[in-house]
Amino acid sequence: MKGRIGIREETRAAVTLALAAPILTELFSANMSPRQLFNPLGFFLAGFIGYGAPVLLIRELAVRWRVGLPGLFLMGVAYGVFNEGIIAKTLFHDNPASMVHYPNFAPGGVQVVWAAMICTWHALHAVVFPIALVSLLYPRVRQHSWLGLPIRILLLAMLVIFGGLFCANARPEYATRQNLAGSFAVMALLFALATRLRSNVPFFEARQQGRGLQVGLGAGFYPIYFFGFVALAALGPPPWVVLLWPLALVLAAYLLTHRARWVSFVPVAYIALGDYTIGSFLNMLVNLGGRAYDKAAALLVLLLAFAIATAIALRRAKKMATADSPSA
Repeated sequence: MKGRIGIREETRAAVTLALAAPILTELFSANMSPRQLFNPLGFFLAGFIGYGAPVLLIRELAVRWRVGLPGLFLMGVAYGVFNEGIIAKTLFHDNPASMVHYPNFAPGGVQVVWAAMICTWHALHAVVFPIALVSLLYPRVRQHSWLGLPIRILLLAMLVIFGGLFCANARPEYATRQNLAGSFAVMALLFALATRLRSNVPFFEARQQGRGLQVGLGAGFYPIYFFGFVALAALGPPPWVVLLWPLALVLAAYLLTHRARWVSFVPVAYIALGDYTIGSFLNMLVNLGGRAYDKAAALLVLLLAFAIATAIALRRAKKMATADSPSA
């Protein structure tokens, strides 16, 4: 009976992550409206092939390799290359929607300014944060494999097939064969580096508790990281300045969390709550201003959900801190 309960919980956790990954990226960023994301074809291609399947496989590797936060982040960057390089191909062409103000600064045909932002954004919002939040929801199975071997093989085969189709559909004005080959090489290198980054604190071990300061860190990070990048790029400084903005902020945030020992799934999940809450609010205002009311409505739902989840999490953290205090 216990085995059956465990299997059901692992399945629920896997389904939750597969659903959360596209919602916490496409709806959160307002790149897609609910109607676009939740139609059957749109959800299969953008939601499952684009997010659910690769994020589930990344999580399986992270558990098996016992990676720390840096290793999981590098695998997230590799996912960003897959999403924006292989599928969308925004890394290789001047797309006005990508907020790139430096179309002539593209060594090797790569829009490096945009790549620095969007690949780190995906690493956090499509991989690290969703995995941390779902692990917080299902703590009993956080260190277990959620997928059987046949499912892992099936998901990998689907990604190989659809990845091949995306590559076969490449056009020179979007991406060359060399661009796509380079994307796969970079992904392989990042995964190899992730396995070499040993951490004293594996990401899925519960060594730290949640705190309000972690929520505050996430709430402060998102507007500086994302809207700061957009505002800085609009001023037109040298491209290397804009290129370094997201990289420097991510590094600074990691050094801060490392010093505070907030590097396992619990504090990272609390940071994610702050990030998604303030991000949902700010993105909602942007879409209200642009009269994209369907996207603004979806962001309002996300805002309310994250505000409630944050309140519950902070109340739980306060109870745990009281229970662990010497006077308790």
